[in-house]
Amino acid sequence: MSFWGATVITSLATAIP
Repeated sequence: MSFWGATVITSLATAIP
């Protein structure tokens, strides 16, 4: 779950410039 958690956080961070 840590992997997916990091992926989601990264996606959100990338979505917000």
